[in-house]
Amino acid sequence: MLITRRHSRRLRIDNEKLEQIITDRTQEIVNQRDQIEQQNKWISHKNEALSLKNKELEQAKNQAEEAAKAKSQFLSVMSHEIRTPMNAVIGITHLLMRDNPRPEQLEDLKILKFSAENLLGLINDVLDLNKIEAGKLVIEAINFNLKNLAGGVHSSMIHKAKEKGIEFRFEYDVASALCG
Repeated sequence: MLITRRHSRRLRIDNEKLEQIITDRTQEIVNQRDQIEQQNKWISHKNEALSLKNKELEQAKNQAEEAAKAKSQFLSVMSHEIRTPMNAVIGITHLLMRDNPRPEQLEDLKILKFSAENLLGLINDVLDLNKIEAGKLVIEAINFNLKNLAGGVHSSMIHKAKEKGIEFRFEYDVASALCG
């Protein structure tokens, strides 16, 4: 009997130890579960915030694309509206130059034609910039006469230079025909 009591007492002590281990482990599991639930809530919150931010970015992207499209359309329409009268100025200037103008009128008509052609070139450059942004620009090599170009710049600027008392000379000693 003494052995049974000792054995029984030993079993009870071992049982209490095991119950304590089970209780401790259960509490650890509950604590870990609570931590996981909090982490899941945090992740869910972050996912909602990211989803909202993605929607905002998508809207901003769409607005930027719409703005770029509107800008492109505006530039296209405006350049057409400006080019049409500019071509008329160039054409009428050309016709006036054929009507045997006086020498001083011919010089003024040449300056007018040169300036109008340069302004048309600037308008076309704006369109080219628009094409660059749209990825549609084709680069081409065009033959031009550097002497005529520089002479035209000189002619168009000489009147302003004279008004300001500035000597503005044009000297030329390079090849006329270029490609660029």
